[in-house]
Amino acid sequence: MDKNISLGQAFAHCASTDSYWIWIIIAVVVSITAGMILTRANSKSEVNPMVKMLVYFAIAALILCSIFVRPCTIAANTTQEQAARGVYIGY
Repeated sequence: MDKNISLGQAFAHCASTDSYWIWIIIAVVVSITAGMILTRANSKSEVNPMVKMLVYFAIAALILCSIFVRPCTIAANTTQEQAARGVYIGY
């Protein structure tokens, strides 16, 4: 049975790719935009607290998923032998 690469190795590989950083930037921009829309709506009238919590949860989930999904998938699917050859599975 081949051993999979560590999560640190998967993060190191992802950090070297531009697409990983682009997705994180997109997630942050969308989250900031959603937060600004929620703030603007709340300043005009009171927004339901459950809606606020749902939006904040969605913002947190979006950012966390953009950071962790790709490295976790790569760590689960790539063996050490594949990584030594430069083959990373999980995109």
